[in-house]
Amino acid sequence: MITAARYMTRSRAIALPLSALLLLACSAAFGAGSSWSWRNPLPVGNDLNSVFAKTGDSIIVVGDAGTVLMTANHGQTWTDMSSLSLQAGNLRSVAWTRAGAGWAVGDSGTILETSGWGSAWNPYPTHLTLNNLARVFFASNDSGWIIGNGGTILSTVNGGKSWQAQTSNTSYALLGIYFLNTRQGWIVGEHGTVLATTNGGTVWNPIATNRTINFRAIYFIDALRGIIAGEFGTILRSVDGGLTWGTRNSGTLENFYDIAPMNSARIICVSQHSAYRSLDSGKTFSGTSIDTTVSFAGGDFSDLINGCIVGSGGSIYRSSNAGNTWTALGSGSREALAAVRGSTSLIRIAVGTNGAIEGSQDRGATWSSVPSPTGYNLNDICFADSNSGWIVGDHGTMLRSTTGGLSWSPAPLPYDVTLSHVGFFDSQNGVAVSSDFRFYRTPDAGVTWIPGSLDTSLTITALNVRQGGEGWIVGELNHFPYSALIFASTDQGVSWTARDTLPGISLLSIFFIDSNTGWVAGRNKTVFKSTNGGVSWEAELAPSSNLFTSIWFVDRTHGWICGASGTSLHTTNGGLVWVNELTETNNQFSSVYFDDSQNGLLVGTNGTILQTTNGGGNYKPPAPPPTPNGIALLTNYPNPFGYGGYKTTLLPFVLTNRTSVKIRIYNLLGVLLREYDLGVLDAGTYDQLAGSRRGQVWDGTDQFNKHVPSGIYFYRLMAGGTDVTRALILVR
Repeated sequence: MITAARYMTRSRAIALPLSALLLLACSAAFGAGSSWSWRNPLPVGNDLNSVFAKTGDSIIVVGDAGTVLMTANHGQTWTDMSSLSLQAGNLRSVAWTRAGAGWAVGDSGTILETSGWGSAWNPYPTHLTLNNLARVFFASNDSGWIIGNGGTILSTVNGGKSWQAQTSNTSYALLGIYFLNTRQGWIVGEHGTVLATTNGGTVWNPIATNRTINFRAIYFIDALRGIIAGEFGTILRSVDGGLTWGTRNSGTLENFYDIAPMNSARIICVSQHSAYRSLDSGKTFSGTSIDTTVSFAGGDFSDLINGCIVGSGGSIYRSSNAGNTWTALGSGSREALAAVRGSTSLIRIAVGTNGAIEGSQDRGATWSSVPSPTGYNLNDICFADSNSGWIVGDHGTMLRSTTGGLSWSPAPLPYDVTLSHVGFFDSQNGVAVSSDFRFYRTPDAGVTWIPGSLDTSLTITALNVRQGGEGWIVGELNHFPYSALIFASTDQGVSWTARDTLPGISLLSIFFIDSNTGWVAGRNKTVFKSTNGGVSWEAELAPSSNLFTSIWFVDRTHGWICGASGTSLHTTNGGLVWVNELTETNNQFSSVYFDDSQNGLLVGTNGTILQTTNGGGNYKPPAPPPTPNGIALLTNYPNPFGYGGYKTTLLPFVLTNRTSVKIRIYNLLGVLLREYDLGVLDAGTYDQLAGSRRGQVWDGTDQFNKHVPSGIYFYRLMAGGTDVTRALILVR
């Protein structure tokens, strides 16, 4: 780095109840902060996008899902400071001034600031743009710039106390920036964009390069000599202040993403999988392949020898010899994990790609690799009892354990099929299913496997078995019209009977807590519940994610769903309300496992393993930054309200200027139900139930003090000549 739906099933319709319909158009909010902790890989498994090396020892890294990591010992240990970044979304760039002020920028116009070497991070009080921001750069303690999509350029001359937009005269995304001093600087971006200024950005002049590829980084050694790095291995060099550019041979076709200079002669260009080093001011480059499984995004050197580069899956590499060699920091496998289960009160086993088996003997607190007898992808795992375990995978792979998962031996199926799921009814009787329409049953603990099949037009997508002989399979029609079919067995998998069809539905997971009560989940926020063994289903809509991959219940009330984009949902009332939990990652989860209402695990891409010891907590979404007009309407809490002890809900808001304030309540038809005139209020956050910073409380009544029915309502903040509206849920 340079510094009201209806689903038709057969002859009947399933109507969504209002308490579940748009269940939650906005996420429920009760607690605060994440209760999920990274256990693998360490320090995190989020994609890392930018690094700033303050000294040889002190380094700070930012990445996706608001990730902020800091080390004071050159990466030997890391402190995860993400909770201080207010779950800011994906952070793309970080920079520091000599005065100790730090800045991080990212998607959707995110700007964070800190002092004291990152001890606390705060959002910039005014939201300046909604464009994604790519880079932040400070040329002095006072003069700095931020660039991003849509030709965005923001500048400050007072250390970030205020920012002003500069004119770029382009709509292309701007991706790289460098200033020699507070006046002379350059910017590069999409479609061959190069801009230059000699007056601090008051005027930006375009420079023609006769290229249309995307440039991602730029660095100037002095007023004449500069380097650009971009797509397809492109490195350009200028010796006339950027007026003309010549091509240098990089020796690669990999995209370049950053430039990390050590001094005027030593320069590193960070590519997708490698680091290319120049020892002659950018005239020639030689490459060092680092890790072909990692996509690197940024790098920085603090001096002539010490530097770091960062990339996908939480990858951090360190060099202590000027980029000649690189050493991976952190620990843990980054193989994508497909499933996790427990064999005893302490042992947990997760399986994934390329034969990965990860084990824990302390309920998921620490993990290490378990020797695997295969290199094929492993797709599922189950335990018949505390000793007997089974893993299935590609090419008919079956592994068996008699040690509770601490060791595994091959027990291959004599068929070259992709096995996607496995379950055992008891120590002898089990079933494995393939990713097409076939299943395989064993009556003798895997000595023999008896093949069977469902409808050949099906693709099996989920399996769930219970001790005692009951099991369920989800199949999906692989032709139009697409539908999900539920099959059940009551004889340990010998025979399977179709229970129901859900037209137009795609399901990926099924879980029954007893013979009657079960849930399915899948694509498009789909969640269904059955109370009669799968004969019929009632649809529930849950917040977040368009893809739910796994579902787990420990009793009839406590359950979890996980899925894409770091989604984890939690219910404590059998699925009536699903609460969106904060996990501080965007990685896709593939499997969730709980052994009681408090202790659970999530696993997924990039080797992700997260652990909770309090049920995952509850999520109160962070406050959005104020609008350009200086107001922000926060999520009401509790949400939903009106049931149990939650008879009222607080409507909190933020003002950055003294102004008159009104709050209005509307129904779904847009009819005004109630208006609160709060008068003129000072700037501040109004999120308390009492006192001078009291937010507005709504008790679910209209202007005539009559209780309104259950449903979705809108509350609107009107202040400072503008208004902001949010939705809330009332359940009676």
